[in-house]
Amino acid sequence: MPLPLTPITQSARQTYDEGIIDACLSHDASQDEKKRNIWIVDALGLQPVSLIDNNNVEQTALVH
Repeated sequence: MPLPLTPITQSARQTYDEGIIDACLSHDASQDEKKRNIWIVDALGLQPVSLIDNNNVEQTALVH
């Protein structure tokens, strides 16, 4: 059975761009590659969504 999710309210953990970088697993990429990933995600109309489990572990996915 899936764990219940707790929505983030006032204090977001990541910015929009950081969410995309996290979802694309491009933390160690060059700045140019990070910018390219952000451009591609925007062009596809995707949005980063972060889910936090009961252990306070955050996972980010891209949705449309």
